[in-house]
Amino acid sequence: MLFDITSYNQYILFFTFIIFIPTLIWIFRKNYISIIDPLTIHLIWTASHLSFLIAYIYKHGISTLPLFFIFILLLYTGLYKNFLKKNKIDIIKRPIEDFEHKIKSIKRVFIALVLFNLIAKYNLFIYILNNRDISSWFLYKFVEMQGRDPILRILSTATQIYLLYYAFLMFAVVKRWKFFVIITYLLIICLEVLTGSRSVLLGVIFNIGLCIFYFRSYFNPVAIQKFSRRGVILSSLALVAFIIVSAFYSENYSLIDGFSIMINRFFAAGDGLEYYMNYNGLIKIKSGIGEFIYSIFGIYIKRFTGEGYKNVGQQLSELVLGDLEFTQGPNYTLLLQVMVIGFQYFLFYVPFIAFVSAKLRAIRFKSINFTSLSYFLSATSFLIVIDLEFWVLNFVSGLLFFFIIIYPLSNFSLKVR
Repeated sequence: MLFDITSYNQYILFFTFIIFIPTLIWIFRKNYISIIDPLTIHLIWTASHLSFLIAYIYKHGISTLPLFFIFILLLYTGLYKNFLKKNKIDIIKRPIEDFEHKIKSIKRVFIALVLFNLIAKYNLFIYILNNRDISSWFLYKFVEMQGRDPILRILSTATQIYLLYYAFLMFAVVKRWKFFVIITYLLIICLEVLTGSRSVLLGVIFNIGLCIFYFRSYFNPVAIQKFSRRGVILSSLALVAFIIVSAFYSENYSLIDGFSIMINRFFAAGDGLEYYMNYNGLIKIKSGIGEFIYSIFGIYIKRFTGEGYKNVGQQLSELVLGDLEFTQGPNYTLLLQVMVIGFQYFLFYVPFIAFVSAKLRAIRFKSINFTSLSYFLSATSFLIVIDLEFWVLNFVSGLLFFFIIIYPLSNFSLKVR
């Protein structure tokens, strides 16, 4: 049976969730300047996992695995908070003139990012031309999952985050091309929404909060408070957009179905845990250092070796459905990572992951040319815990795009004698 959050006691889920969320936000209140921040999304992810595990125990009774998973989550959260204490809030303190002196290169990079983002959508444009019915566009994300050119995927993965950073830099910091920037960026976001990206608006809103976290010294407290208030309103509208887009996934869906999909999405990260606990994953999913390394890089290694490797998400889905040719599968979360590397190593692995993700959260480089890379690493830092395999894709894509495209364009100058 596939994961369905409605099979669990809804009252337990609801009341534990609304207890965990404000508690976690209060604990981390000194680690961000606005509730509209990716850290809040991460805390929601943590709270939803804890709520799911408690509901699981309520349904199936007390057992070792769910208690161990709860312990790992609490250990990670405590360590992550501890490592964040040493991080400074003001990441970028450079005078505004430093960025204004780089305005030509900033404009160059922004234009390049827009172009590369559109190139990454090549298959999307082909799909739109072949499917004139707008309602079918909302299903493009499912078509895309079936296969994608690796170069286009790298471009798409990297440009989304860098483009937001440079759009914010142009619009709110150096304040150039404001109308062009906002229109261009809104058109790209609208295209994402129309092609089935349900959570893209939420991602944009909360990552703008990360931009403000990085550029805190450029904004007065009143402006930050105003952004927080507007951010809550915009986030509510983004959730409405999520429901509407979800309702287009089937002709038989209504807005109520879209709402149910949204609720299920909040707790959907628990699907892998359910499969692992219900279908004897401790025995059927191989573990060990070698298996762990292969679980991260196997999808890349198989391109050279020709091996039929199946990632952890697909292996978990096959525990339920049998052999599958392709499936996206559950995320490779921290809890599953611990089980694959070997639960006996949790005392070493969990502190390491907490340390790395905390340091990437507020990483900064001395050179102004590397500020966009530090932002990229920060914006993707939570993926280490949420889906390690996907984080590796983001990390590699971000580094390649930065050093091949952004850094050369940032330092390019044509000297005429």
